[in-house]
Amino acid sequence: MTQKQLSEKAGITEAAISHYIKGNRVPRASVLGRLAIALNTTTDYLLEGITPDAKEELGYAKKLIARNVILIDQRQLFWKQFHSCLFCIIML
Repeated sequence: MTQKQLSEKAGITEAAISHYIKGNRVPRASVLGRLAIALNTTTDYLLEGITPDAKEELGYAKKLIARNVILIDQRQLFWKQFHSCLFCIIML
């Protein structure tokens, strides 16, 4: 897609597109949204390079990590209690 096509599709001047591409200007949020729609992507991708698929993967990874932290905490608690009981038995 050319800059002209993008400007027409997003309703932004070619000059503005040129400034954004060169890094001379930063688009406002409303303009960023129109650019994302015109480019068939998300504002997250334009701002951070994060695709919708990656967000889903990141969300899944966060859930797994949180689950594993809980499991590790439970195991540590179990072993603490086990060692305390074992110590009590040995002391008898």
